[in-house]
Amino acid sequence: MLRPGRWRLSARSTSVSAGDFSFDGVSPGTYILETKSTGEAEGRPPLVGRQIISVGSRDLNGVVVDLRPGIELSGNVIAEGTPPSAWPQITLTPTEGLDYPTDFAMIDGNGRFTVAGLEPAPYRLNIGSVRLPMFVKAIRFNGREIGNEEIDLASAQTGSLEIVISDNGSSLTGVVNDSAKPVGPGIVVTAHHRTLWQNRVTQTDESGRFTFTNLPPGEYLMTAMDTGTGFFGPAPVPSEKLVKAVTVGEGVSATTELQLITLDSLQADAR
Repeated sequence: MLRPGRWRLSARSTSVSAGDFSFDGVSPGTYILETKSTGEAEGRPPLVGRQIISVGSRDLNGVVVDLRPGIELSGNVIAEGTPPSAWPQITLTPTEGLDYPTDFAMIDGNGRFTVAGLEPAPYRLNIGSVRLPMFVKAIRFNGREIGNEEIDLASAQTGSLEIVISDNGSSLTGVVNDSAKPVGPGIVVTAHHRTLWQNRVTQTDESGRFTFTNLPPGEYLMTAMDTGTGFFGPAPVPSEKLVKAVTVGEGVSATTELQLITLDSLQADAR
């Protein structure tokens, strides 16, 4: 398969005969050339090949792609507390190129999984929804906490992934104030987990109060926004000085106060 670099918008595939391959009508640019054997069907580990090439205005001949054993990623989903009735779906997607299939992890009854035949490339980890009250507590690759970072398989022949889910969530309650007075209902409050890159959204009640439950521990960036009924289109992103950082421990009940962010304050912040 020939797939484009990050900035290209078209791709072509071809079949291989006796080890030879060709692509016709390829536009100039930088491409990722990939191939994968069907060794799994023959009882052998799959072989993968990956090479970055630059195509100019002339034909490119004699390109050699070495086939090597694909990288094997082993993993374990660890449940703290009552084990879930079903494990979350875990997928790995290459972060470079377009229109490439996703590798699914088949999790056994003990939470273990293995994905073979991966390329030496960066991958994005996607964890499906976890049924409440469980939440994703930690993600570790080769023993290191990675949060929402990419998994880089470019320099390793093996990899180990550990995903910890827990039912020992925390709650966070608070009030939104505007000019030192609580606001009314319907104000959107967002809690953004800085490490896991998870967003939770709720609204204030009649007293201007809000509640989040089953939160993973960690630092959250909190906002309470009201852009007004006459505003159309996406609101500007508030800077750090308008966002309140709140750290929540594991299995605790925390409280906080937020200052209402209005359209006027957003526009003044953007200047």
